[in-house]
Amino acid sequence: MRTQHLEEFVVFSRHLNFGEAAEELFIAKSTLSTHIAQLEHETGLKLVDRANGNALTPEGAIFLEGAKTALGSLNDTIGRCSRFRQETDRRVRIACSAPTTALASLLSTRIDAPFCFVDCAFGEQPFAALDADRADLAITYSFACLPRLVDEARERGLAFECAKPFPLSIIMMKTHPLATRKRLARPDLAQATIMTSGVLGYEHDRLLTTNLFGEDLHLAFAPGSMQSFNDLLIVDLGPALLLAPKEAAHRCCAGRGDMALFDDVDGRPFGFPMAVAWRKGASPVVERAAATLHACMKKIECDEGLCDHSAIAQAG
Repeated sequence: MRTQHLEEFVVFSRHLNFGEAAEELFIAKSTLSTHIAQLEHETGLKLVDRANGNALTPEGAIFLEGAKTALGSLNDTIGRCSRFRQETDRRVRIACSAPTTALASLLSTRIDAPFCFVDCAFGEQPFAALDADRADLAITYSFACLPRLVDEARERGLAFECAKPFPLSIIMMKTHPLATRKRLARPDLAQATIMTSGVLGYEHDRLLTTNLFGEDLHLAFAPGSMQSFNDLLIVDLGPALLLAPKEAAHRCCAGRGDMALFDDVDGRPFGFPMAVAWRKGASPVVERAAATLHACMKKIECDEGLCDHSAIAQAG
């Protein structure tokens, strides 16, 4: 039984509505329904009365209390383990799915404490690494375009700052009609299909990409199945385009002869807005590290010549 499904069931219980719960979880409504059906199959219990306004059944209500207890116990255990690890490892932990050489090098010369990068899963919630105490700082795609997530960050007692430190590349198979172009212009992307990082990050990726290129292009989006950017070594994108950090894209696609990469649109580099988040009231070491990390991200944004996240759309 996957803890993810238990967590989704707890969220569903607050709404008793698949659409609203799926929106909070950043997954498709059908995916949430399937996951809860899997829970029912695994437990042999009918948890949700779909014929009665999606109310919890009596056994569903009992199961909900048990799920909350189990998840709470698991999170407490993870927290104790993390605190034990911190006692022997005082490094500042920075969660990031694809740290770049430029960021690591610059941070190494400026930060006043040992640090390490912590992996985070594709499509996981922006605050997951902080919630589970796997990291002191988290670099995630900006959630400023989603007011609900901004409110959640504040409710969690998180501080955050935004920057665009990672230039992106557009990746496609060489069989794609656009692959023969020497360079891409914004109109070339009209009605293109963009592969997202997965089902969990679908809505977030859709909003960021639409803000970047503009609604008038009428982009389509398809959930991908990649688990990390290393999957670029083997993935077949089919007719879709994928936006990925430039460094990871070139590293993973260098040995492939069937992919085409474009590092600018209309002759300009581009990147998604990112955020660095941390807990307010953290130790002085973490607070200083957060300020240093954000300063490094802003410097790289300037050095890379990354335009404002909406400039490409505005220019078009």
